[in-house]
Amino acid sequence: MTEQPTGHPSASWIFAALSALLGASTLFDAHAGINWGIWVALTTLAALYCQRSEDFRRARPSTLLALAAILAAGADARTANSGAHVGIFCLTAFILGVFICSIRATDADEVRLLTLLTSPFLAVASVAVSAARKIGSLLQPAPGSSSRTAVRRTVLVAPVVLVIIALLAGADPVIHSTVESVTTWIPEVMMPARVIFFLVLLFVTLGAFSRLPDLKLALPLQGAQLRGGPTAADATVLVGSTLATLALFLILQVVYLFVHLPNQIGNGVTYAEYARRGFGELCVVVTIVAAVILFAEKLRRNNEGTRSALLRNLEFGSLVAAGLILLSALRRVVLYEQAYGYTVARVHATAYIVFIAGCLILLADQLRRGSITPALARRSAAFGLIVVLAILYWNDQAWITNRNIDRIRETGKFDVKYAASLSDDALPTIARRKNEIAPADWIALRDRLACKRLPESDEWYEWNAARAAARTARASLRLAASTACPKRGD
Repeated sequence: MTEQPTGHPSASWIFAALSALLGASTLFDAHAGINWGIWVALTTLAALYCQRSEDFRRARPSTLLALAAILAAGADARTANSGAHVGIFCLTAFILGVFICSIRATDADEVRLLTLLTSPFLAVASVAVSAARKIGSLLQPAPGSSSRTAVRRTVLVAPVVLVIIALLAGADPVIHSTVESVTTWIPEVMMPARVIFFLVLLFVTLGAFSRLPDLKLALPLQGAQLRGGPTAADATVLVGSTLATLALFLILQVVYLFVHLPNQIGNGVTYAEYARRGFGELCVVVTIVAAVILFAEKLRRNNEGTRSALLRNLEFGSLVAAGLILLSALRRVVLYEQAYGYTVARVHATAYIVFIAGCLILLADQLRRGSITPALARRSAAFGLIVVLAILYWNDQAWITNRNIDRIRETGKFDVKYAASLSDDALPTIARRKNEIAPADWIALRDRLACKRLPESDEWYEWNAARAAARTARASLRLAASTACPKRGD
């Protein structure tokens, strides 16, 4: 870790005030657009500047995390989906938490799994402590500063005196009458919500821009050795048993796919049941397999033993079996899409399979190199972030709409209710291909789309590419709300 310089004492106050002012002006009660990306970009750059040090050029982790936060926040201007906006906010907040906890790191090895897991909590605590220290510094005596002395004494004296007077007013009629007379002279002051939002942002950014405490979450049992606990031989038995169980499941899948198809009469498993059944369970099984391998490697290191050829083969065999199970899960999703159409949940399930497959590949690479290192957690998190960002910047709902309209030629069916439930991200695609939808379905879909509302206009900082395209599509379709819009769920 590097030491944080104190810098100019007023720099953190100036940057915090500017950041809070920008946030209160462009984020409060505003539509999602480029405003979130602009605020995150300027705030992270200001934090990097205020936390700079002599080794700042080597502080790659914080710089990369700042870039990741900016990319995540920038996706807000790429979608008009309110659910995606919530997800983008949570993702950006998590990345900023890791950024705060790793801002002094000069090497990627300092960003470990524990940092990733505890960063949301430690970041809040660090920012709060740092802001409290900064505000508390106003109360510290400064030689030759009469203004600071006055502020300090006012902050100390005013709350105590006001509380005592309020209490005494209930015990003495003269004081009570005096307090009532004074309160009639003071006009009622209502603090606007925007001002409260500004003060919250000021507190948060002031903490992020000031000297952060070195908080860590201690795990007392981390690295502890348990006498009489599992051994490396036990790990071999565990991995072997896991592989045997997976092999039995894969044999059953071969029987389903090539010997006795699910839709054949007499086997008791319908096509839909096969395609839908067990996707979540399969993904959990793959996760358990990865955890078993990590646990086996942990036992081997604790016993200071070298990996036997048998354990190595069992671990790689388990990874291959887990990969085949993922293919089975992917096949189920594909079959269900082909039979019943494309949905957001099914597309995201495919993305999750891609993420798990990438993690298995990274784990296999670590095993090939001979040991599991902290880099596995960082690389898995980075790959997961890439998958999420790809979905956010890719208009998945437009793609889903395209695929479902393509299915009209094959099946003659189109789910009007589901198409109308998609966000405005899908509206330009619907407008472009409306002639390929059956007239009766198009009338029903048009009536449902007409009941949706878009903001009539945006401020410059609320500009959103998806919302602008949706407005153009609505104008081309000449959508006008009917007198009786379908109720939610109809």
